[in-house]
Formats: sequence, structure tokens, C-alpha cells
Amino acid sequence: MLITLLVMAAWGMASVVAQIRPFWIDEWRIIYNLKFLSATAIWGKLAFMQQFPRVYLFLLKLFTSACGYSYTSLRLIPYLAGLAAIWCIYDTARRIYGPREPYRYLMVMMLISCSTFTEYFVEVKQYSMELLLSAAALWQLHYLLRLGDRPLKAAGYALFCMAMLLCPFFSYTYAIVIAPVYGVVLLHNIATWNNGTGNGKMRTIVMQWIPLCLCTFSITVFYLVDAAHLSADGDMQNYWRHLMPGGRTPFAERMFHFLAQAGSGLLFWWLFGLACTGALGWAIFRVAKAIRKRDVTVENSILLYALLVVLLVVTLNQAGRLPLGEPRLNAFGVPALSVLLIALLQALRTKARKKLWPDILAYLLLAGLTGNIYSTIAACFTDGKYAQRMETYRASEKALQMATGQHLPILVTPEVAYPYNGTENLPWRTPIPGDWVLMTWPAYDAADMLPIYAVPDTNDLGSYLQRLPTGTARVMVGNGISYRVVDVMH
Repeated sequence: MLITLLVMAAWGMASVVAQIRPFWIDEWRIIYNLKFLSATAIWGKLAFMQQFPRVYLFLLKLFTSACGYSYTSLRLIPYLAGLAAIWCIYDTARRIYGPREPYRYLMVMMLISCSTFTEYFVEVKQYSMELLLSAAALWQLHYLLRLGDRPLKAAGYALFCMAMLLCPFFSYTYAIVIAPVYGVVLLHNIATWNNGTGNGKMRTIVMQWIPLCLCTFSITVFYLVDAAHLSADGDMQNYWRHLMPGGRTPFAERMFHFLAQAGSGLLFWWLFGLACTGALGWAIFRVAKAIRKRDVTVENSILLYALLVVLLVVTLNQAGRLPLGEPRLNAFGVPALSVLLIALLQALRTKARKKLWPDILAYLLLAGLTGNIYSTIAACFTDGKYAQRMETYRASEKALQMATGQHLPILVTPEVAYPYNGTENLPWRTPIPGDWVLMTWPAYDAADMLPIYAVPDTNDLGSYLQRLPTGTARVMVGNGISYRVVDVMH
């Protein structure tokens, strides 16, 4: 597994340093906001129906603008968030299950192999940060539950409190994965107090709730200042209406998609869906039994947390607050699903007459997860559209550099947006024009604001040239791949 993680990290680094991954339509929309909205305007409504945690977006703008919105600067921060997610989930699995539990690798691989991670690892979107914070919430829960078991280091505790204060501002979904922590810690406090266990019970309880109170403050501020944009975005709500109650996708189908999201390919999608469905049923039974017996161990508390995350996701969906069944919107639930699945496998290993078959199932799942990582990396370069996307990206970069150097306006057709030139230009429901897309290229200087004009085609080029501002002597005309300089005759 370590080799696979190193391959993943190396592939991500190559994608950051070498310009081998052209940006795509959702990235264009975010990059446009980064380049052309001021640091103040970024806190308001974003263009092209985009939503992005504003503190994260603001810091991303500060960094990328200082680097001239270069390719590497745009990809670096999401990559670092993805690397941090790999470390965090690996350390979390080690802390929860110990170094001798082979099933712990499922927790790591389920997060790293899920489609949201592999597809958005270095992309200019918030998803790698959300996956990091979903793993961090589980890490934070384990830290709080073990707080009274060891001497407290002041520096480490201060950093932990600072993290709890800051985390809510970087993800829309962190509040969902941290919310069950409150109930689990409270139940653990009650059990500890009643059992008379723990060293300095009251001191431990206070130290547990200080960071949680700080987190509560930040979540409140975040949802009043930032997440309010989500509630007010009617276009976004309409776009995801089919994954809400009353939409065209039945609840059972939405739920199975949520449970199966770690699996890729038809076989493993069904395998993970069925396995996680069984794990969910087992968790309900085991948690109910533990509560009835007042068996509030750390292990049972973590299982309760995972179950509460799933139940909270379902509740929010039924309340019309969260789409259910779209992996990139629900990937924050993968760490919780991995806890449920590992608990089921551990139970099967303990109770099965033939001890080997739970291990076989676990290694089969691991093989599928590992294979998905390598196949995803290969697919990035073998996809039938990749060659033309790269050709479009490189040709347009070169054309922009030449046009900027010679101060030539550019007329560009929608083909520059390949393969999304037929996609709707949300929220206006019109075909994507080429002007704003080309302006998101790293070679386009946002300060210089070279004029770029969108034209539907070059068949009637003369009429388009006549509409250019008086005094324009030459322009560059192109379709994303082929560019040429044309003299303007007024």
C-alpha cells in the first residue's frame, strides 16, 4: 500500500509541476472568479453559479495572484491539501486500529481511491480540502476520546484548539462530520462520570469541551457569513433538485449510491454498495446493544460516530438541505463508511467458522481500490479526448503569449472550450463562448486585460472584423488549436 501512496503523491506532484493536466470547465469557472473578482468581491456572489468556502478562496486568491496565476500555483494548494488528507487518514487509521490490524488499510484506501479524491486531487476545487477535513474530524474525535488517557502536552493541545477554531472556515461539509462528535463526546463524558473512571474527570471533560466550544463559535460565524450563499443560491438548488426528496431519483437509489461511492467499476461499485449496506445494518445492531449495556468504549464510540454521520446525511437529505448520491458532494462520508465496513469485517472474522473468508473479502476490496488508483492515473493520459485537450491548451497558451507581446486582440471560437464547447454556460443556459474561457488560461495577464472577443465561427470573419474598435490594425483569430494573425481593413 505504501508504494501506491507514493505513486499517488508522485503523480500529483508531476501534475502540479509539469503542465500535463489541462484545466476543465468547473476549474475555468473558479479560476475566472480568482482572476477577475477583487479580494473584496470574492466574499459576495461568485460568477457561473459557483460556490467555494470564502476564506479558502480568499487565501487561494492571495497566493495565486502573487504567483501571477501560474499553472503550478493554481494546482499546488489543492495538491498539498490532498497530501495532508493522505497523511491524516493514514495516521487516523493507525491510532484507531493499531499497527497490527490489516483492515486499517481499508480506511486509507477507501478515501484515497474514491472518485472524488482521484479526480480532484490537484484540481482548483474545494474537494481535496473537504476530504482532508472529513479525515481530520475522525482524528479529532479520537484525540478527544483519549484526552484523559495520557499526560496533556500544552503545545499540542493549543494547536488542536487552533485547528478546531479554523477548520470550519475551509469546508461546507466539515460541520456535518464534526456535529456527531458533540453527541459522542457527551455520551462518553456521562459514561466516564458514572463509571468513576478517568484521571481528573472534570478537568478532562473541560479540556474536551473547550475546543468544541471554539468550533461551535467558528461554525456559527461561517454559516452566517459564508454558507448563507448556499441557501440563497436558487440556481444551485435547482441544479441538484433530482437528488432531493421529490426528485426523479428514488431515495433507495440515492442511498445506495452514497454507500457504494468508494467502489469504481460495476463489480466493485456493487460490492462496496452491498458490503456497506450490510455494515450499516450491523452497526445499528451493535451500537444499540452497546448503549443498552452501557458499554461506551472508545471503539464503540467511534462506531457510534460513523453511524451518526450516515444518519445525519440522510436527515439533511430528507430535509432538502443536502443532495444525496453524488460522490463529490457526499465524499465527506467515506471515512465514516470505512469505520462501518471495518467493524463488520472484524465481527465476521471473530464469529466466522472459516476465519479466512473475511480476510479474502477485505483483500479483494483492497485490490479493487488499489487497481482503481492505477487505472485512474492511466485514464488521465489514455482518454480519447486528452490529446486534443492538451493540444488546445498548449496552442492557446502560445497564442496568448504572442498576442500579449504584440498587443493583439483575439477573436476566438467556442472550440477553445473543448470538449465542453457544447455544454451549457450556466446559469444562462446558453452555449459556452470562448472569450471568458481563454481568459482563464495561465498565460492571460489579468492586469493587462488583453481584449478577447467571442465569435461563433470564422465563416463570416469579415463582418466580425468590422465590429472591432476603430484603430484596430491587426487581430489574432483562432479556434483553440489553430491561430493566425489577420489584418483589419476598416
